[in-house]
Amino acid sequence: MTKPWSASLPGLLLGPIALLLGPAAAASQESESLVTDRPDFTESASVPGDGRIQVEGGWTVEGDGEARAHSLGEVLVRIGIGERFEARIEPLTWISVDSGDETVDAGDLDGLDDAGVGFKGMLFDARPPGVPAAALLVGTTIPTGDDEIGEEGWQPEARLAFGWDLSELWSLGANLGWGRPEEGGERFDQALGSVALGRAISERLGAFLELYGLAPAGADGDDDAAYLDGGITLAFGPDAQLDARAGAGLTDVAADWFFGLGFARRF
Repeated sequence: MTKPWSASLPGLLLGPIALLLGPAAAASQESESLVTDRPDFTESASVPGDGRIQVEGGWTVEGDGEARAHSLGEVLVRIGIGERFEARIEPLTWISVDSGDETVDAGDLDGLDDAGVGFKGMLFDARPPGVPAAALLVGTTIPTGDDEIGEEGWQPEARLAFGWDLSELWSLGANLGWGRPEEGGERFDQALGSVALGRAISERLGAFLELYGLAPAGADGDDDAAYLDGGITLAFGPDAQLDARAGAGLTDVAADWFFGLGFARRF
């Protein structure tokens, strides 16, 4: 089934992205490179900087058998508080699910996902060789989404983010975390972990390869979800970036595949 907004997807994405990236290509206040929390699952161990606002967003489609799910918006607003902290707001994601069965519409859904709020604090940054940068992230969703998309309860999560500069070209990131999500009215404990290897290909182009997982994947507690993905980033000056990613599920309960596009802009 074709969703009402799917035909206008390029316009929905390219319009805001053009407005966000346009000023950045001409000039920038700082030469410090942009570090984002997308497109990978692994969150960075850095913050935007005092008084800086960083907006990240995009679109993802995933396939599981004949079913397709689109996630549009994925907006994350990161607000720098001092040089070591940031506030995080996730105000908007539109979810559209097509069950793939043209004979019934029971599995087809459209609506807003729950919003989210959070906080990131850098634990340490200045460090000797071999010791990673580290940050603590805490956050939760807020039950503001549409009934068939969001959950009735808050979804708290905490994670530690680590980052190593292996050389001028190579970097390594890792996350370890725990959440207390709710699914279908049932709350459960969930561990998460990830590791991402990054490579600077040129002054503007970068690439990454990542492995991440959730244990368990859902409230039934029977199976874990693991994914392998990779992607590229393209910088437009030090304050703007476009990205693309693709990946595949490694376990039975994980989606078969996914693909996404996105952007980031620091003000």
